[in-house]
Amino acid sequence: MPQKKKISESNDHSDSELSNKKLKSEDNGKEKNGKEISDSVTHDDQSVDSKTDCQTGCLLICGGVNWDLVGRKELPKAQRNCKNISATPRNLFGPHVWSKDIKLRSVHSSCGAAHSIIVSEDYKAYVFGRNDKNQLGLGDTDTRNEPVLVESLSKYKVYSAAVGRNHSLFLTDSGVFACGDNKMGQCGVGNQNPNITTPTKINYNGKKVEKMACGGDFSMILDSSGSVYSFGSPEFGQLGYGRLGHNDTKNELVPRNLKTFDYQNKGEATMYPKPIQDLGGWNIRSVACANKSIVVCADESVISWGPSPTFGELGYGENKARSSTIPQELKTLEGIHVHSVSCGYSHTLFLARNNDSKEIEKIQKLPQWP
Repeated sequence: MPQKKKISESNDHSDSELSNKKLKSEDNGKEKNGKEISDSVTHDDQSVDSKTDCQTGCLLICGGVNWDLVGRKELPKAQRNCKNISATPRNLFGPHVWSKDIKLRSVHSSCGAAHSIIVSEDYKAYVFGRNDKNQLGLGDTDTRNEPVLVESLSKYKVYSAAVGRNHSLFLTDSGVFACGDNKMGQCGVGNQNPNITTPTKINYNGKKVEKMACGGDFSMILDSSGSVYSFGSPEFGQLGYGRLGHNDTKNELVPRNLKTFDYQNKGEATMYPKPIQDLGGWNIRSVACANKSIVVCADESVISWGPSPTFGELGYGENKARSSTIPQELKTLEGIHVHSVSCGYSHTLFLARNNDSKEIEKIQKLPQWP
């Protein structure tokens, strides 16, 4: 196991010790079994079942978990008098472990979302969080404060998922299913019914879907040949068809092929990302963004930073700093290997390895959730 890197805990030191670390050997990009760390959302029926290096673990969570209030100044009128609204949950300022002993293969949320999807080792989908637009796909609009099984998908193998602001996609052995807000056609089912209450197969008959992604009000899928399809709101040109939708939205109600990627790239640069100097010399394995915060898995550490206000998604712990303008290590996860990380609007999900007794012992010392 690589030595733990030290990160300055003072915001006064912009030249954090991270920038002075030497590059790790290629072995740090491998798991103990020597397999290269790979993207966990490449799915075809055969390749998924034949994987021997599937990264499984347990769910850790921190941040704002008052799902009905996340990103809002107050509860919606329709929910203020709802009997199902529970007492306001407190923010989780340090990582908590999900109280259920269920092995997971992936965790999913997105920076504009107040709901999440997790996929178990046995290919079942569990959902939790805000549900006012049926984004959990459970047939009702009740918020779920802890993960519950999506019963309607139980007969399928769920390989992966993607989360939009108020809609969800599930990649299964029978294709892609969608649920939630569909006013812009972002569920891709061929209509603009306001809400899709349970997971419904999208209107797509192309090649096998390998990957998916969701924006706020639009979705994208990637097929096995490398073709990209997008659907939903084109208001700001996000669908990539060369037009805006300010005056005439013309929402795409079914997946439409994005021809831009069918032609060979000439190699011109279109943007110039700036390196994060504080992370120089670290082997970055997973990155996620919340509304204002960033969380990174690097070597054997988890690092986060973000400006105030935050709600615990940085995971520094109770009675610790709530925000940071420079990358800082999560001491709360010291000694725990995190495979991957995903962020919602103000919460963070960690897929933590729990393969041996030492790892399990450290994880069990974390407070439980819910």
